[in-house]
Amino acid sequence: MADDHSAAAISAYGSKVNQTPKLDRLASEGMRFDRVFCVNAICSPSWATILTGKCSHLNGVPTFNRFDGSQPTLAKLKAELCRQKKEVKDDGQFASQQPPPGAD
Repeated sequence: MADDHSAAAISAYGSKVNQTPKLDRLASEGMRFDRVFCVNAICSPSWATILTGKCSHLNGVPTFNRFDGSQPTLAKLKAELCRQKKEVKDDGQFASQQPPPGAD
């Protein structure tokens, strides 16, 4: 994942000024966000929001302060699902009808 880039500066988003082949590759082989809004333009709070799914005032990272890694994150949820051998569909829906505890 790459962050802190203006869409106008990336050729995958149509920039005629910059050529960004590595970011273009991420966009073509991975996932490209076309409709996304970030409520905090600072790197640390943005990442904490992505990792936890919680707004900055809830995840404890409203500025450049330390991230509390003991709280639930998407990576921990994925690891737990893999450990339990649960399957998650590509659209983010759980294969079983009941999500695991803490996933809601």
